[in-house]
Amino acid sequence: HLATRCAVLAASLALCTPLAAHHSVGVFETTVPIWVKGTVVGFNWGNPHTAIIVEQVEKDGTKVRWALENSGRLDMLERMGYTRDSFKVGDPIEACGFAPKRQYAPRVAPATGEDGARPAPHWLDGADRVITARLLLTKNGPEVHWSHYGPLELCTTDENLKALPQFRDSTPSPR
Repeated sequence: HLATRCAVLAASLALCTPLAAHHSVGVFETTVPIWVKGTVVGFNWGNPHTAIIVEQVEKDGTKVRWALENSGRLDMLERMGYTRDSFKVGDPIEACGFAPKRQYAPRVAPATGEDGARPAPHWLDGADRVITARLLLTKNGPEVHWSHYGPLELCTTDENLKALPQFRDSTPSPR
């Protein structure tokens, strides 16, 4: 009976470890917040994650597509009030979040693995870069907890908020 219990425990640990790693905050660099400002060009609504695809125009005129990844499942988003219609192509948006420690290779070409990049999951289709977005600034105002990874306070420092006009008369609050 002891051998059977040990085998069941070992099997359950082996099955749980990949799931825990997939949802671990440890895959993100959570000490340096990244700000993205642009226009929604896509909204990938689905499990296991949802992502808002945003096109940002850099100072030199080049366009970069960012995925603002969510850390939860659809049922969690729905409880927060989000739907598949929450973000429309053309909507202006800003976000603060944290990048993965290892970037994904774009899905348009298979990853070679030479640079350590991982193939991008399907919900990041169309994105050049990705952040787990902790704070969103939308046409409806500030929205916190789009993702739960990383310290919110790094995105809501007085210095950051003073630089953003939409925060001068409001404070972030849950959707």
